[in-house]
Amino acid sequence: MSQASPNKTVLRAALRDRRRALSPALRIAAAQRAAALFLADVDIPSDAYIAGYYPLADELSPLTLLQALRGKGHSIALPVTAPKGQPLSFRLWDDTVPLVKSAFGVQEPAAGDTVIPEVLIVPLLGFDSACHRLGYGAGHYDRTMADLRGQGKTILTVGFAFQCQYVATPLPTEAHDIALDCVVTEDRLYWPPSENVI
Repeated sequence: MSQASPNKTVLRAALRDRRRALSPALRIAAAQRAAALFLADVDIPSDAYIAGYYPLADELSPLTLLQALRGKGHSIALPVTAPKGQPLSFRLWDDTVPLVKSAFGVQEPAAGDTVIPEVLIVPLLGFDSACHRLGYGAGHYDRTMADLRGQGKTILTVGFAFQCQYVATPLPTEAHDIALDCVVTEDRLYWPPSENVI
């Protein structure tokens, strides 16, 4: 993986600061509003496997959304970090499955069946109006999306973020960067310009 450009490095630092500045009450309310927008406006096949993520301290938590999706009968999975340079894998997860901390500090299912998701809910640091994603720099999700689509899998990729993570100018992108299908915040649902913006 190529090293991040200075523009990306500067943006990552600024966006982390924006996210850290949010109050606990705003975080809780934002997670509930974003979940409601997702459930109202993102079309999910009834039998789809849905992969989310267990949030780091500053990330918008998808746990309310994942619980609601499980209540609708969906099977939920969480990512498991692969060896360097490999795509993520996904294990089925519910509240009875113990979690362990990965080398990256992310909570992952300790055991469980591995599945291939049809819907991937993705954390991020920043995004723009074209749904380009600024991640943390390790390339896990770009590799994973490329791998799944390279296998001919149909997958809906949905960024999950606070509105303050929106970047008004186009993000710097590299050849390996893959845009998301849409991004959900507490304020709105973003589609790339070729789609209608809700």
